Amino acid sequence: MREQREEAAEDELRIAVTINGKPRGELLIPAALQHDEAQVTSLALALPRVQAVIGDQTVRRVIYRAERNVINLVVS
Repeated sequence: MREQREEAAEDELRIAVTINGKPRGELLIPAALQHDEAQVTSLALALPRVQAVIGDQTVRRVIYRAERNVINLVVS
């Protein structure tokens, strides 16, 4: 049972989602998507909390650091 959990943990990654540097949520993605910035960005933008914080603001820049498991959305 424990081995299955460890294998599952290796297959999925937790990506921190920040907006203007402030933590706003997390994504749990398959490890295979780690280097697909477009896919990670679309998943981050689909989070209800992210949509609520962004509101009618414009996303000016997306900074995705796969090696640090973080995506930052710069909005104004």
